[in-house]
Amino acid sequence: MIPFLPFPPPCPPPPPAAVAFDPTAPTSRPLPGGLGDHEAMECVTHVVTTARFALKWGDQGGPTDAEARVALAQLETAYDLQVVGLGLEEPAGMSIARMNVYVVGTGVTANGQPVQMPEGAAGMASVAPDGWPMFLVPPDVWAMDAEGAAAGQWAAGTWLADLFAHEFHHTVQSAEGVFQDETWFVEGTANWAAELQVPGHPMTWMSVAGLLDRPELALELPGPGPEGFDPEDLR
Repeated sequence: MIPFLPFPPPCPPPPPAAVAFDPTAPTSRPLPGGLGDHEAMECVTHVVTTARFALKWGDQGGPTDAEARVALAQLETAYDLQVVGLGLEEPAGMSIARMNVYVVGTGVTANGQPVQMPEGAAGMASVAPDGWPMFLVPPDVWAMDAEGAAAGQWAAGTWLADLFAHEFHHTVQSAEGVFQDETWFVEGTANWAAELQVPGHPMTWMSVAGLLDRPELALELPGPGPEGFDPEDLR
């Protein structure tokens, strides 16, 4: 008889990294044989990759593989626009390994604890326990994109493009190393990067250009914005 376990057994630790983290690695591209992979989280059961990114989640929900590929395609476009097109700094390590993006709330853990984001956040750029830049998204972003498209608010894929371009730009900002303490600038330039990919996207008014065109708004944007949107949701 198998004894009752009140909690699921812990997941095994991640395997050793296929490539070592090196923030000083040259950014020349591409490398022979393509980019490597690395893992610092536990309980990752689903992985979909493209040339430069890996979307990962656990066994408690998450996107379909097809939905994951739609989001990854938007990430590849964001990289091409921001790093290749504009010449912005490539996030650390991306010359030797794919950047990991995790879907929270799907069972993925770090050091035995669930990987989480602040409540209400649409996404969050961060650093993994092994030192690699990464970012997190909630599991409902695909449903939100589909609901907005069904309601005629935007074309299918628009919300995904907006969110993934925005969060990727935060990792670019970390590589650039400037204005990290100015919320209006950090979020405003991330929205500007999203607008490059999705002209006229819903957060255009909160881009740097949009803010400077609205002198009646405080740069820190206290309180609700147009149509009841709370800018705090983007922090």
